[in-house]
Amino acid sequence: MGIPPGGERRSDGRSVEDRLRESEDRYRTLLRNLPQKIFYKDRDSAYVLCNESYAADLGITPDAIKGMTDAEFFPPELAAKYRADDVRVMQSGAAEEFEEEYVRGGEPRAVRTFKAPVRDKGGAVIGVFGVFWDITERKRMEDERRRLEARLEQARKAESLGVMAGGIAHDFNNILSAIKGHVDVALMRLAKSSRIRGNLEEIARAADRAARLCRQMFASAGDGSARRLPVDLGEAVRETARLVKGSISPRAAVTYRLASGLPPIEADPSRVVQVVMNLILNAAEAVGGEGGTILVSTGLAEYDRGRLDAALLGDRLPEGPYVHLEVADTGCGMDEETRRRIFDPFFTTKFVGRGLGLAAVLGIVRAHGWAIMAESAPGRGTKMRVLFPVRRPPPPGAAAEPA
Repeated sequence: MGIPPGGERRSDGRSVEDRLRESEDRYRTLLRNLPQKIFYKDRDSAYVLCNESYAADLGITPDAIKGMTDAEFFPPELAAKYRADDVRVMQSGAAEEFEEEYVRGGEPRAVRTFKAPVRDKGGAVIGVFGVFWDITERKRMEDERRRLEARLEQARKAESLGVMAGGIAHDFNNILSAIKGHVDVALMRLAKSSRIRGNLEEIARAADRAARLCRQMFASAGDGSARRLPVDLGEAVRETARLVKGSISPRAAVTYRLASGLPPIEADPSRVVQVVMNLILNAAEAVGGEGGTILVSTGLAEYDRGRLDAALLGDRLPEGPYVHLEVADTGCGMDEETRRRIFDPFFTTKFVGRGLGLAAVLGIVRAHGWAIMAESAPGRGTKMRVLFPVRRPPPPGAAAEPA
């Protein structure tokens, strides 16, 4: 009995050709509908086929891609990298995964690519098969998670160091109170002609200096006992300029650029002066004996979520207008490792220094609900900016707070 037309038939009545055609149809349907981008290239990295998802990104049809290369779709450096990866897989004969850049609609994306060698019946490598998928959003979320974890770790470290500084300052202040009290009583009882009066007065002056140091440590701990009053930031800067004038090297040229008509901020006036003073003195020390310029400026600007999140403690503030104080110097600048530590209590890069000035600034900023930004690079100076929420006027008819 001969084989009927249409080829060999099985028990279900369908020929081998029908079965192959059905299998190919299933393969094409699967290939066409998978969301991943799929391609097959020959040994010269010329495309043999791709699925519709990939072809849509390239702006062509799957049938049109045959014989084309990556150089016709991507920038030269990307096309060269893709070709190098293809060659690597074909030469090694082993599948590999790559994290690569990808361009879709002119927008750079991050993709994860799996490539495997394609072999003929004799086992010779004749091309490369690839599958890749977009991981841009996943990487963005991972980067955001790492950024939030770093900010949380920084906040925890600052809080624990502040608590330590506050505890030390509290105990130290109690000891100083006893010293100061006994010295004052001794001076009251001592004759003015006594030879030891000078020694006691020197002890009293040293105790006063130590008390100022304690106040800085309390500030670095974020002491929340500050009073809140409407403060004119420009006037606070002018007052501070008079106080620090004699403490700055004449080789440091200080310029003040203060905006007029700024809305008041709500703060403890003495703490605002302390912030301005510490920032100016820190800039003056950064300029050092070699000389340079310091620009102290104020202004009002709108801050969106991105700019606030870039500031230390800014992630807890709402978008909107903020009065800002900026102190910029042309000093030696800082590397990234130093910049991350400048607000730590007792951290200093100076040969002689206590490392409490900027720590006190951060404590005051935290206690008031402000934010601070630090920008610096070696050889490019440093820029410090404090953001103050604009003081909201009380609603009409609201009772005034008692004095």
